[in-house]
Amino acid sequence: MYNALFAYLGEKDVKYIGQLKLSTRSSIKIGGTVEVGIFPYTIEQLIFTLKFLYNNGYRFCIIGRMTNIIADDSTFDCVAVFTTEIKGYTVLDNNVCIRCGEMLSRVILQLADNS
Repeated sequence: MYNALFAYLGEKDVKYIGQLKLSTRSSIKIGGTVEVGIFPYTIEQLIFTLKFLYNNGYRFCIIGRMTNIIADDSTFDCVAVFTTEIKGYTVLDNNVCIRCGEMLSRVILQLADNS
């Protein structure tokens, strides 16, 4: 069932892991397994990956750092898309746009260092 997805992700150079244990990603080190964990590095990779999943009927969820998720030890028949690798921020005038994988504490320290 996931062969077409694996081929697509390989073609688009998007990192993925089959049979990903959520406990390896969870801040409290618990959780079962998802069929596939996907780790896009850019917003563009995120968008075309989500479109592919949606258009091909895959069950999926979008997950950050798992600091506010408690997953049980079940096997989840779905794809987990992790946003943790989409990093960076931009500053324009007095506005800061922070990408979803960036750590807020790191950005705040860098902004404070640069006034």
